[in-house]
Amino acid sequence: MPDIVNDLNRLLTSNGEIEIQFGDYTQLHFEDNSADSVYALESCCHCEELDKGAFVNEMMRVLKPAKRFVIVDGFLKRDPSTFHGLVRYCYTKIIKGWALPSFPHVGLMTEAIKNAGGDQIEVKDYSFRVAPSVFHSPITVIFFLIKKMLNGEKLNPVRIGHLKACLLGLILGMHRKHFSYCLVTGIKK
Repeated sequence: MPDIVNDLNRLLTSNGEIEIQFGDYTQLHFEDNSADSVYALESCCHCEELDKGAFVNEMMRVLKPAKRFVIVDGFLKRDPSTFHGLVRYCYTKIIKGWALPSFPHVGLMTEAIKNAGGDQIEVKDYSFRVAPSVFHSPITVIFFLIKKMLNGEKLNPVRIGHLKACLLGLILGMHRKHFSYCLVTGIKK
């Protein structure tokens, strides 16, 4: 992976404004109050715990005061231990298929952000804006499967789990009381 990062850095740093670093986002090699902004796109879901505390604390540590953070991800609206039936099945298969510990819980995460020094926190639900791309999932999965079958390739269990998660995401996304796709933004005090 570091070779990819080196190649990307060579392409992106020709103007001296962007540098990609490879590492653990809960233990960044940046000084306190050194980042002008923090942007996390569908990545905090890979952190442990529903409040994503380790991610939140590191984000707030590196962010300069009065600077903005933006987080975009799928968010739970309820504790997944309360899910039943189809919602529980979909959620369990999705986190397993995408190798996630859990999606962030919007209430718990915004509380963790406040406790870590976040201010002016806004949550915007973008579920309906991303719905068109979610609705193409069945077509994409079927096309992929046909292509693999025509090439005589067998799919391993990991790939099958990932494809299943892509399809089940459509069902989970329709259960609006349990799940939404949100933008969470604010500043550091």
